[in-house]
Amino acid sequence: MNSISRISPLVLFYCLLGACGQEDTADAGSPNKEIQAVQAQPVQAQPVMATDANLISGIVVSTQDGGGYTFVEIETGDDKVWAAGPVSAVTVGAPITISKEMPMSDFHSATLERSFDLIYFVTSLQDPAAGGTDATADLTNLHANVSTQPAITVTEAIERAEGGMTITEIIADAGRLAGQKVRVRGKVVKLTPAILGKDWIHISDGKDTDLTITTKDPAAPGDIVIAEGMISIDKDFGAGYVYEVIMEDATIKTE
Repeated sequence: MNSISRISPLVLFYCLLGACGQEDTADAGSPNKEIQAVQAQPVQAQPVMATDANLISGIVVSTQDGGGYTFVEIETGDDKVWAAGPVSAVTVGAPITISKEMPMSDFHSATLERSFDLIYFVTSLQDPAAGGTDATADLTNLHANVSTQPAITVTEAIERAEGGMTITEIIADAGRLAGQKVRVRGKVVKLTPAILGKDWIHISDGKDTDLTITTKDPAAPGDIVIAEGMISIDKDFGAGYVYEVIMEDATIKTE
C-alpha cells in the first residue's frame, strides 16, 4: 500500500504540528490544562552558544504551560526566542539547547491567548548534551517507528461514511477540498503516537492508497474509524517532510 507522504533525505522532528496559524485546543475528554506562568528571573549564567547551525542554546527566562505544550522563552545572549514542546518540568535559569528544524511563523495559541511572530516546535525541551532526546531523532521516528508495527491489511468491505467521501475521492479532489472539513471512514493501518502533541495515523478503505491524519483522539491499529478534519495539500512541516494530502486535527470516532 503506497503512502501519500513524500520524504526527502533530510533527517527530522516531532509533529508534525498543529499547523501554523491554527488555534490549539485541549485534548477531548481530558481535564483542562492549567496555564502556569513563571515570571522571568535575572539570568545568572552566560549562555553557551551552539556551534551546530541547527541548534539554539541559551538560558530559560520564562515558561508557560497550555494547550498540551510547555512554552519556553530562551535568552541566547543576542536575543530572545520562544520554543514549544511536550509538557515538561523546565526550570527558569537553567541552560537549554533546542533544535530549530521546526520553525512556525505567526503562530497563535488560543489557550495562551497570544501570538508568536516566530516559535520553534521541538520534541524535547531537555538539553541533548545532558542526555535529553534530540528533536531530529524524534522526527525520524515519525516514519521509522511504523516499520516496527505489524502489517495491517484491509480485508473487509469498508463503506463510505454517511455524508462523507472515500479516500480515493479525497485524493483525487484534494485541490478543491483544501481548507475544507471532510468526513471519511477507514481502517487504521499505521500509528505513530505523541508527535508534536498529536497522534499520526494512516487509514485505508482497501483501495490503492491511504490517508495520513493527525489527531488527539484515541485510535489503535486495526480499528475501523470515522475521521472528520481539515484537508491540507502540499503541507510542508520542514526538514523535507512534505505531505501531498493530509487531514489535520481530526476528530476520531471508533466503530
